[in-house]
Amino acid sequence: MQTQGPEPTGFSPADRQLLLDLARRSLAERAAGHTMVLNSAEFHARLKERKGCFVTLFKHGELRGCIGHVLPQMPLFEAVSHNACSAGFRDPRFEPVSAAEIDEIRIEISILSDLTPLEPGNPDHILAQLRPHIDGVLLKREGQMSTFLPQVWEAVPHKEEFLSKLSQKAGWDPDAWKGPEVLISVYQVAAFSEPKTDRAC
Repeated sequence: MQTQGPEPTGFSPADRQLLLDLARRSLAERAAGHTMVLNSAEFHARLKERKGCFVTLFKHGELRGCIGHVLPQMPLFEAVSHNACSAGFRDPRFEPVSAAEIDEIRIEISILSDLTPLEPGNPDHILAQLRPHIDGVLLKREGQMSTFLPQVWEAVPHKEEFLSKLSQKAGWDPDAWKGPEVLISVYQVAAFSEPKTDRAC
């Protein structure tokens, strides 16, 4: 198991491994045409807290799916199971994962902190508040949202380009993030993944 960024507060190595195993079992069950049956008694109180989380799938080092919730919607263990299946079978950018691919998939889980609204101001002031490789960013306008996890900084390290691409992800103009009607919030993640050396990816 590999961990990126700060250690997940309150989540032991055993907790993280349990969540990774849960995500993999859920993905495999769905690929086999079954629905994962969850027993809440198997999970302690920390894993039953409502948390925002994303599950990201990689195949041979390339993105294979990523789905999640920025805002807490369900207990963490349920969110991990649900988002693992969604990443594998409901990400519109990819074909559904096949049973034959399961052993080639590497899973990463990101557990999100609460949102922190950025202090409003001019674009330069907004850029000054961002912390590359630390902050995930959420843009919201008229009920529509768009987010990038902190891991995206690895591919898009420049702040203005980061926000421009995030605006485009929402279907807006690249400079939309500069508008006063766009609410910008940041969050941090505890991210951990299966080892790259364990599988073909």
